[in-house]
Amino acid sequence: MIKAYKGKEPYAFISYSHQDRDAVLEIIEQMTRDSYRVWFDEGITPGSELFDNIASHIEDCSIFIALISSNYIGSDDCRDELNFARNLSKDILLVYLEDTALPSGMAMRMNRIHSIFRFAYESAEDFYAKLYSAKGMDAVRAGTQESAPAPAPAISRKVPGKDRKVRIADFEELIELGYTPLSIAQRLVENDYALYPQQTVENEGTPEQWSQFIESYPEAFSFVINEKNEIVGNLSFVAVSEDVHLQKLLDGELMEATFKVDETEFLLFEGEYIGYLLNLSLNIGYNTRDNINLLFDSFVDILLNLAREDIFFKAWYVNVFRRDHEAMFKRMGFHFLVNNKTFGKLYEMKCDPFPENALFCRREELRKRYEEHFS
Repeated sequence: MIKAYKGKEPYAFISYSHQDRDAVLEIIEQMTRDSYRVWFDEGITPGSELFDNIASHIEDCSIFIALISSNYIGSDDCRDELNFARNLSKDILLVYLEDTALPSGMAMRMNRIHSIFRFAYESAEDFYAKLYSAKGMDAVRAGTQESAPAPAPAISRKVPGKDRKVRIADFEELIELGYTPLSIAQRLVENDYALYPQQTVENEGTPEQWSQFIESYPEAFSFVINEKNEIVGNLSFVAVSEDVHLQKLLDGELMEATFKVDETEFLLFEGEYIGYLLNLSLNIGYNTRDNINLLFDSFVDILLNLAREDIFFKAWYVNVFRRDHEAMFKRMGFHFLVNNKTFGKLYEMKCDPFPENALFCRREELRKRYEEHFS
């Protein structure tokens, strides 16, 4: 029988739905075999002291591990545990037992969260390797406290993130790796909340919403993945409708949560469109100059391929949430337009005439095609 850890050394708190007990016990059993100290509600008698016992163990834990499923999301007790851990600023690890997503209200401001998917596109061995490498897991492994302290690291002059190898992947490649539109969208939303802790649901939207766009408009998404095939950055955009979106956009009242697939323009026919950048960013630690250029070049490649099919953009818009991103978009040729009514600053870049100071100009064919089209 698996026993919950009852000592005083650092341990992981396991939060789960009892409807998932078989799958949960399998994970806990493997973790204990691998010498990880875990606490879960084994042997606790239901009653008034139950919640006090659980709360005290969340307060004392080193890392909070939530085993996410539709059962977990539907449980008031599970959501209370997760919110309690978040309010205590605990390191939180979400382990997805199935292809589901946190409701946007649960995902808000959880910028300390890390996520992994169980058997979504990897073997059990790979899953546990990823689980054990997550932040905070070293502290809860038996024997680590008695180990000799590691020597102080030597001073390094390497640029942070410079040695992290990344590459561009498209939707089809992510599907081959085992992702689904929903799991891709979940990761993108989590990345956004980590980058923009003050982000609002109105400006972020939901994974369920964006999974529809990813599935309907895969060519409008480009992903940066690391050596572990984790999504660490992305480029995404939509072609907004002049009738539905443009005036709200110009007034700073357009909320991304209101975007619907059937109200945006489908980039199929020749003509002119209005582009709205949903994202062009990388996770902290990956936002080096080389990686930003890699992502930007992917954007230019998409625009060039569309221009070759006589699809052009009259203007581009983006809602900016960080000062470093603001500087980046200014360098690209964007100009401040209006403050967003909830959060962020709206920037605009006109493409007629083609902006001479934009980085797009380094692609001569793209510049030439735009100038010929708008002449």
